[in-house]
Amino acid sequence: MANVRRLLSGDESAWVDFKANGYPFKLRRELREAGTDELILGIISRYVTACSIPTIGGGVLTDFPTVETLDEVDEKYVLDIIWKFYEFRGERVREPLTKNI
Repeated sequence: MANVRRLLSGDESAWVDFKANGYPFKLRRELREAGTDELILGIISRYVTACSIPTIGGGVLTDFPTVETLDEVDEKYVLDIIWKFYEFRGERVREPLTKNI
């Protein structure tokens, strides 16, 4: 199974965990049709189970419920979340499925 934890921008303290399963085929279409980073992040947020993302003000986001929570996060982390999600999905597709829990 693909590793669900992804480090962001090589920073050990910045990471996201993605759900191991429950990715419907329609997700491909939703991502393709989203069109903006904000809409893509809204879709991705449904698949984040935990995170630790530093904010510009020195805090740390530990909840990923909405795109608005990323307003105070450095752009490099936000864009890396998108890349890591696509990378995770690609690995997941090539590996055996785990049973839904």
